[in-house]
Amino acid sequence: MIGYIFYSHFEYSDVWPIMKGQVDKFFKDKRKIFFTNQIGSFDFSDWDVVLYDDSLTYQKRVAACLEKIDDEFVIIHQEDMIFTKQPNFNIIENDLLSLVKNGGLDLIKFCKACYIDRGHVTVGKNLFKNPDNLSYAVQPTLGRKKTIHKISNNTLGSNIWRFETNSSNTTNFLNYKSAYYYEGNERKRGIYHWDSSIYPYLNSAILKGRWDFSMYREELSELLSDYGVDPLFRGVYG
Repeated sequence: MIGYIFYSHFEYSDVWPIMKGQVDKFFKDKRKIFFTNQIGSFDFSDWDVVLYDDSLTYQKRVAACLEKIDDEFVIIHQEDMIFTKQPNFNIIENDLLSLVKNGGLDLIKFCKACYIDRGHVTVGKNLFKNPDNLSYAVQPTLGRKKTIHKISNNTLGSNIWRFETNSSNTTNFLNYKSAYYYEGNERKRGIYHWDSSIYPYLNSAILKGRWDFSMYREELSELLSDYGVDPLFRGVYG
């Protein structure tokens, strides 16, 4: 079984109704885990909630929370990686999980991302080696808990962005085999990211603290309306 982990902070609790609503819709029989500093009056009774020490850096919070769960395999998401359709759990929990279990790969990211779109090395069906400067990223990635814990616990950075910048060096130093899944017909978003065909989610629904209408106007307009969330509370980008 995979532990589906969602990381957040109470400052982003206005996003939780959409995040939780979409996860509850599409992950009905899955193990859902929530890493946060507090939950206030929100009802997460059907999730496993793990609280972290707010004084820690992002990666140390993640590492400390991982130490409190027993799952062997995990996928970590941020709260603004909002799902729009049903994931293909057949591919994820059979084909891809088998590769990680058997040691063929240590980390499998569910979307393509690169700065230079050429020279991608095939490592399996619809699987390509991550570029060395993006061998790890703060995007949904399947791996053993101990692998992600080791990356989190051994990477410097005073915030999530610095951690992400430094995490690929750690991943490479530890010789972890890292790949991304890409079928070839996924929509490109912006300059560096593509949608995921097997894990339909918004790469980052929030940009610079505001709802990212520059990238996801259609999807966010519908979601905000469905859940009765006022976009002006947080503000809109684009």
